[in-house]
Amino acid sequence: MIDQDQLVAMRILMAVIPATFVASPELFPIAISKMVEISLKHGNSPYSIFAYNSFGTLQCGALNNFDAGYEYSLLAIDLLEKLNAVQFKSKVYMVFNVFNRPWKDHLKESVLMLIEGVSSGLEIGDTEYVGHCTSFLCIYAFLDGEDLDSVINKYNKYIRFLNKSKQEFQLYHANIWKQVVCNLLEESKDRLILSGDYFSEQYFYSEIINHKNDLVDIAFYCAKSFLALLFNEFDKVIYFSNFIIDLSASVPGIIYIALSNFYSSISLLKSCLNCSKLQKQKALKRVNIQQLKMKRWANSCPDNFLHKYQLVEAEKARVLGRKDQAMKWYDLAVKSAAKSGYIQEEAIANERAAEFYFEWGNEKIGQMYLADAYYGYVRWGAISKVKQLEERYPEVFLDLQRSSQPTDLTQIRESSVTKTNQINLDLVSVLKASQAISEEIILDQLLNKLLTVLMQSAGAQAVVLILLRDQNFTIEASITNQLKSVRQSIPLALSDQVPRSVIYFVDRTQQPVVLGNAAMDSNFSSDAYIQQHQVKSLLCLPMLSQGNLTGMVYLENNLAYDAFREDHLEVLNLLCAQAAISLQNACLYEDLKRSQANEQAEREINELKSRFISMTSHEFRTPLTSILGTTELIKHYGQNWDATKQHTYLDRIQKNVKHMTGLLEDVLVLSKADQEKINFNPVLIDLESFCHALVEELELNTKPNQHIEFVCSGHHLHPYADEKILKQILSNLLSNAIKYSPEQSTIHFELVLSDEEAVFRVQDQGIGIPEVDQQRLFESFHRATNVGQIQGTGLGLAIVKKSVELHKGTLSFESFVNQGTTFIVKLPITLEALVPPSD
Repeated sequence: MIDQDQLVAMRILMAVIPATFVASPELFPIAISKMVEISLKHGNSPYSIFAYNSFGTLQCGALNNFDAGYEYSLLAIDLLEKLNAVQFKSKVYMVFNVFNRPWKDHLKESVLMLIEGVSSGLEIGDTEYVGHCTSFLCIYAFLDGEDLDSVINKYNKYIRFLNKSKQEFQLYHANIWKQVVCNLLEESKDRLILSGDYFSEQYFYSEIINHKNDLVDIAFYCAKSFLALLFNEFDKVIYFSNFIIDLSASVPGIIYIALSNFYSSISLLKSCLNCSKLQKQKALKRVNIQQLKMKRWANSCPDNFLHKYQLVEAEKARVLGRKDQAMKWYDLAVKSAAKSGYIQEEAIANERAAEFYFEWGNEKIGQMYLADAYYGYVRWGAISKVKQLEERYPEVFLDLQRSSQPTDLTQIRESSVTKTNQINLDLVSVLKASQAISEEIILDQLLNKLLTVLMQSAGAQAVVLILLRDQNFTIEASITNQLKSVRQSIPLALSDQVPRSVIYFVDRTQQPVVLGNAAMDSNFSSDAYIQQHQVKSLLCLPMLSQGNLTGMVYLENNLAYDAFREDHLEVLNLLCAQAAISLQNACLYEDLKRSQANEQAEREINELKSRFISMTSHEFRTPLTSILGTTELIKHYGQNWDATKQHTYLDRIQKNVKHMTGLLEDVLVLSKADQEKINFNPVLIDLESFCHALVEELELNTKPNQHIEFVCSGHHLHPYADEKILKQILSNLLSNAIKYSPEQSTIHFELVLSDEEAVFRVQDQGIGIPEVDQQRLFESFHRATNVGQIQGTGLGLAIVKKSVELHKGTLSFESFVNQGTTFIVKLPITLEALVPPSD
């Protein structure tokens, strides 16, 4: 787009759209459609990126055309990359991930990209959209089922920015959900009241609601609905949902609308159990209408909505007395929620199923679902909800804990064996252990914690973790009373740490092996390991993930016979199931990080190659062309020239050769610095005289009426420095100051000497460095975007940085476009600092 009037129109429209979204939502589609129309008629511009992305929001929100909305966002992102319009990145990422992407991709994907939106916004100072990205990434981390400790850490990390930048409404928005998290993490008198350290309902009703920010208002009522649903206050959910219905037209495409649909459907169906026939019909009619929407969302994004649809269908079947269908839908909802990683909604589904079975009179199955719900809430970290379950079903949890407590071992079969106490494998301790395992994603840390948890939980003397890698078993980690070792990666065939016959049996059958006296067992006593160690008690458990064997846990106790009992298997299997999932996730995460690191390294190498080729082709072509042209002139006409003219042209050749030689030397300097092959030789030096000589040399290259003003203050009797490295530092900084400053300007060069260090300041009045380039300023071959036709290689500052590091100094700068740049170099000058004894 080159029409300046249209560009101005696009800029104005983009500026007013956020305000229309909040204050006059009816104008939002008009303004967006106008931007798209201008782009289609007059061509794309950077503003078109914002237009297409926001038009995608219209498609997803008002029109429910999720595929089209998603495609418009992808078009915007593609245009963003092609135009390298970094000033729009934070805006595009926020709109795409908050309003458009949740209808197609898991919320976790949005969280990851919103973190990028925060980073890109901070780089260019887009505080408004950094605020939006910050608040939503924290909120979506909560909504997508991330454990609450991790969520609160995100809040503590990112909310500081909102406080510091005084992003008032984004802060209100984020703190609503932060208070929800705090209500869940702590025991409070009224779990439904959002009043605490971060948010006040009283202030909301007296102040915030009067500002008519529909986004904050709908967030508040949605948060209240969630807490009411979680703590079984279903009438309140229905009450709050009516407010959300009134506000939903103002914020099309926001996921709160779908969440309210889900919460209110569950609550309406719950109310049907104790209401008149007419009320029941009305409630079912509303739920059916809402389920049509939920089914459309579930078809578009199963990860986010399928389990919600299935749970409502289960509750509906329960109300209609269709028990077989209800059982099927409950199990589907639990399975889908678990698959998508929505811990809290998996727990809600289990709790609803438990209530269904209790109501039906099947206490045993109800207790199983309730235990799963309890376990889910513990894993999520919702302490207040866990306490509510214990208060609501005291007899159930008392029975569960009693049934899982074994007696102490008192019968010892050999006189040399001391009395061994079994670890109390009560339900709560196992759940806590499982939660500890599930929190780890770094493989080394997970293996370490897993070994400790298993050893403590099972009362074993030794634990060996065996993983299936590339169809072969390897010993990955082990622990005894004396020694712990992780990341061993020893092939099972080469290991003498476990009885192989037991491992191969578990591999074939995928069933656990429990031996109370392994040395006397008819099936395994001939195993070389068992014979050698005269093993008493052993337990080998398979780790299964989605029915597939991923590894095994081998436990051994030679202090007692029958140390591992059959009634421990269920709870230990629970730990192994969680371990299998966590190990799989940790391995995938490690593979992903390794792949990303390799890809990043390859990208950086390719980018460096590309910049090097671009630089050399440009910087060498010009002098080579000059040399070629000069030699042609000498060849054809030189015999007729006098000596003065011949020397002039030969000097031109010599100058260009020196220029190319200098380029090659710069590249070699960087290469040697990267490989740490540069010798560092500090000697006594007269720094003031050194600087004066350097200034005299460089003033030969200054522009007309350009001047280098050198000032020296302080003193030091015996300063040490490496002359060669120091010259590389100062000559590059001063040459850049000359190159990028205008004629008739002064370059200020200052040296301040103290007893410990020399401080050099080089200040120019040049073009300055744009903020967007400052992060990459010291990268090899990188040049600022405003250099225009000024020649350069992008190597000078990279050499300066390497040289300062070699000299054990520090380098800093400040720069403002069209005002100038100041570089500050601080170098130690004592021999002790430059060459410490350890060197």
